[in-house]
Amino acid sequence: MTALYGIYKFIVPNILRAYYGKVTVVNDDRVQKGEVILFVANHPSALMDPLVCGAFAKVPIHFLGRADLFKSGPASWFLRNSHMWPIYRDVDGRENLDKNEAVFKECYASLKEGNPILLYGEGFTDEQFIRRVKKIKKGPSRIAFGGEEAYDFKLGLKIIPLGVNYTNPDVYGSDLILRYGKPIVMSDFEEVYRSNPVKAMLEVTRRIETHLLDEVIHIEKKERTTDVELILELDEHHVGYTHLQGAPRHIDRWTRTKKVVDHLNAMSDEGFRELAEKTRNFWKNTQTPSAERFHFIQLLKKKNPGVVTDAAMIGLMLPFALIGAVLNLPVFVLLNTLPKKLTKRSCFYPGLKIGFSMLFFPILLLIPYNIIALFIDTDWWMYFPFAIAAAFLGHIALRTRQRFIHLTHKMRAAKRFAAISNKEVVQREYASLHEQAGW
Repeated sequence: MTALYGIYKFIVPNILRAYYGKVTVVNDDRVQKGEVILFVANHPSALMDPLVCGAFAKVPIHFLGRADLFKSGPASWFLRNSHMWPIYRDVDGRENLDKNEAVFKECYASLKEGNPILLYGEGFTDEQFIRRVKKIKKGPSRIAFGGEEAYDFKLGLKIIPLGVNYTNPDVYGSDLILRYGKPIVMSDFEEVYRSNPVKAMLEVTRRIETHLLDEVIHIEKKERTTDVELILELDEHHVGYTHLQGAPRHIDRWTRTKKVVDHLNAMSDEGFRELAEKTRNFWKNTQTPSAERFHFIQLLKKKNPGVVTDAAMIGLMLPFALIGAVLNLPVFVLLNTLPKKLTKRSCFYPGLKIGFSMLFFPILLLIPYNIIALFIDTDWWMYFPFAIAAAFLGHIALRTRQRFIHLTHKMRAAKRFAAISNKEVVQREYASLHEQAGW
């Protein structure tokens, strides 16, 4: 492990736990130190995925990244010391593809030393977040067999699928669940590979995809995505609702949502269209926007929305939140503007925000610190406890803002629910849709 990676392992998990409302890791007992492991994960959120996969792994992980990121000397140094190697593609020039052989040999040697490698088997990220597993490419199985062949199938390599599930990676306060899948032991395919390498690679690729599908909520038909999300919003256990909204345990939401999505995937086009149309009409007739639906459902089920509790908590935290907002104002402004100026691809924004927060927070915090120093005598070492306090208060500011937003949505939902003239009819319609959706 490099010193830079060690710093990353110390800092990034804490930042991510502040960004996400809840982080849950499932079946990490399938990962043991000292084993030869190739992780293969889905890729729903560009730069955020390597951050979360590396931060919450029990073992140090190495990655393969796009070669164009390594062009400058400083960038190459930083990425290599962050446990990344370049992988060359057609767009990098066909004359560079031969360089991959040297990279693969480096990968094989690293695996033999017990350094796990993580690959994103889909090869790309959707422009907009979609709950699905895209078709797995042959790259992971090719590297796995290449490593075993290099050491005459004595490497002992296992492929472990890693399912990355977000509530919504673009939203602060959303939830994250990482699920380690069933290991695929490469020695089981030695005989097939020696007689027919292509058949063996196809079979391993198929198994990776199958095992990964077990660990990810997967909307099979991309064109159904919008309607599926509308249908999922019919229940408080929808994985798209957040821990901060007051939704049930994340693992329970994941389990129930996966069951419903599998049910929706199995529906005929005609049956799905009918359900989707009824759901659209239900939300349209009740005039409930997406942000208020969790709270509207709570009212339909005659559950206490907790308005008084939220208002009291906001009142208690408000003084600390205001201080945190003022101290972190330069950082908040930067994180909300810089990613959008650098790229129009929104799938990069969450990861860029985390990266920039690590890079610029200690620098921009010098602004309020030096202003305070104009009025109070300070020593250089006092900056460090100040930075820790500012980070904590900034976290409180963001959480208080999130709680205020949810309180606003609760109050609007309550007002909307109170305006319904015949609540029993709406509740019966909701119960019918809820059952038809498979909840």
